[in-house]
Amino acid sequence: MWKKANWTEVACRIPALIEKVGGIFLITGKEGQSNIMTIGWAQTGRVWGRPMATVLVRPSRFTFEKLKEHPFFVIALPTEDMYSAIQLCGSVSGREGNKFQKAGLSTRHHQDFPVPSIEECVGALFCQVIQETKVDPATFPQHIIQEYYPQGDFHHIYFGEIIKAELKT
Repeated sequence: MWKKANWTEVACRIPALIEKVGGIFLITGKEGQSNIMTIGWAQTGRVWGRPMATVLVRPSRFTFEKLKEHPFFVIALPTEDMYSAIQLCGSVSGREGNKFQKAGLSTRHHQDFPVPSIEECVGALFCQVIQETKVDPATFPQHIIQEYYPQGDFHHIYFGEIIKAELKT
């Protein structure tokens, strides 16, 4: 059973899950055309007087295309036993097929939000993009560029206002 929650109740679980499971899920795209990917970084807090979640996505990712088409996303918190789904969703492109099905995950649709969440997860943050910023390579130390951006595929940072949050009881 799912219940509405304060966004901080969900957000405080993110760091531990990233450490234990290896990531969390980022879901984008309209219902019926959604995509899921694994992310290893998300930040939450208050920006511009609003509860906010920020995520990084590279332009080469299918998720990037989905965010351009439809500026909403869901951060879904996996259970600790979802390691294989986290690995799969972080290693296969959504361009190659339905990753929800491949990972054995069920989408959960919402009347009040255009992007689905995942039934098997334990929490979710529902966000609307209000700002996008491209990472500026001029501000990075050279060793980080060499290690993480050898092809120049610099992330974009999406600031999503947290519209609602849910936890599974």
